[in-house]
Amino acid sequence: MDALHRYQRLQREDAMRLNFKWGQFQNQRKQSSRDRHTVYALVLGIGLSVVLVGAHNPSSDFVFSAPVTSDIERTDPAEVREILDRYCIRCHNERRLTAGLALDVLDIEDLSAEADKWEKVVRKLRTGTMPPGNVARPDPADYDLAATWLEAELDQAALAAEPNPGTTNPVHRLNRLEYNNAINDLLALEVDVMSLLPGDETADGSFDNFADALSITTTHMERYMSVARQVTRLATGLPPATPGVETFVIPLHIVQNQRQSEDLPFGSRGGIAVRHHFPTDGQYLIKIHLRRQYQDYLMGMGWPQQLDLRLDGVLLERFTVGGGATDLRPAAASYAGSGEPGSFGDPEWEEYMQAQGDAHLELRLAVKAGPRVVSVSFVREQWDPEGLPQPLQRGRVL
Repeated sequence: MDALHRYQRLQREDAMRLNFKWGQFQNQRKQSSRDRHTVYALVLGIGLSVVLVGAHNPSSDFVFSAPVTSDIERTDPAEVREILDRYCIRCHNERRLTAGLALDVLDIEDLSAEADKWEKVVRKLRTGTMPPGNVARPDPADYDLAATWLEAELDQAALAAEPNPGTTNPVHRLNRLEYNNAINDLLALEVDVMSLLPGDETADGSFDNFADALSITTTHMERYMSVARQVTRLATGLPPATPGVETFVIPLHIVQNQRQSEDLPFGSRGGIAVRHHFPTDGQYLIKIHLRRQYQDYLMGMGWPQQLDLRLDGVLLERFTVGGGATDLRPAAASYAGSGEPGSFGDPEWEEYMQAQGDAHLELRLAVKAGPRVVSVSFVREQWDPEGLPQPLQRGRVL
């Protein structure tokens, strides 16, 4: 396992250095002398990338050689042992056994026998945490010499063991959530692109982050590139090509009788707070639609209520909703839409409850580009009316 971990670490380090090379494979089944290669395809956008990495055939062996510099070849193991004896053995010996490590009995000529312990030594040397600050410490050149030589020897020992690195899926793309999070983290854009991408397949009906299930098609590539172009415009400050509309819906099961979010003010009730990235400086129109029941009547309109619209916590407008049709004859509470005589309310009541009750809930304003918090909430009444308690307004119409 130590050899395998060492081998995998070497592969990660090569990827971090962006040394994209041809992978050489030998086909054991046909015993052919021809080498097979894996192509690394890199599709780049500005700040965004989709990486397609080819994987080798499970029946092939991967031949890897670690770079060895001439300085490491000329390093004498006795020099490394001298550094360890001078600065480390006083604590890490068989008698004191500090941190369970005895360097005086470890064979520096055969690091593979205790590779896990030598890995700990390398980490301490690279971070400079050992020896501690209250004792004599090596100079930077000795630190680097010992750590570099130990790393090279451990790498060679790991490669000599010829570990099986296993196989990977030919293509592993980011799913929608991972891609969205990558955009937010890399570009500091609070955007939601999940609705613009195709749905992700699932391996067993639940998980959508398995490599075997995350295939990529021409449609996937086109949609991902389309989203990359849109996000690139946002990241570089270019205005959108066309005006856009976004709708945010409060789930029906949410009970809106308390403060709903930390982004909403104290003393508020219900509503929603949305973090939205405004793509450019300009005029924006914000519209608010109240909840309707199954016959398209507005709900909770039996008495006046105050509704606040805020941007980044600053009050923009306070609307009054409800109570505008209390003097009119409403539709029957048991109205089922059959059209019997007397089932409808007054025409003015019908117009108010189906069209005009929330038609005025809109505001046009100038907004600077960037992430903003748009919030809408009712003003919560902090008192109870005198008299007998009244039931909550519920039902088909109210």
